[in-house]
Amino acid sequence: MRPKFRKNFFEYDEFLLLYKHPVKNICFILSDEEGSILGGITGTIFWYSLHIDSLWVDESLRGKGYGKELLTNIENIARENRCKLIQLDTFSFQSPTFYQKNGFECQIVILHPILLKKFILSFLRL
Repeated sequence: MRPKFRKNFFEYDEFLLLYKHPVKNICFILSDEEGSILGGITGTIFWYSLHIDSLWVDESLRGKGYGKELLTNIENIARENRCKLIQLDTFSFQSPTFYQKNGFECQIVILHPILLKKFILSFLRL
């Protein structure tokens, strides 16, 4: 039911029709020679923006540049699709400083009652 509601909502909103942009799901996977998944990044392109849904790198590979490489790959796809904004949200225990080191700026901090702080970060240099 939710997909149909969203489809109807977006189809009939006249303002949004002016900025209609195809929705694309993006995914890059980091794997070893045996095919085991060691990391990846997923995102959704819509309205000339990219929302990064998830980024994960296996603990054994952290600090070796793989996260930055995944971000660069998805940023290149955003450029190719004429995105004007990359956005993501993350919690304080999910390393918001990693994203800030890679050019994201914190737009808002929300105090979550259980999960500490939630950060909304955006990247505007496309």
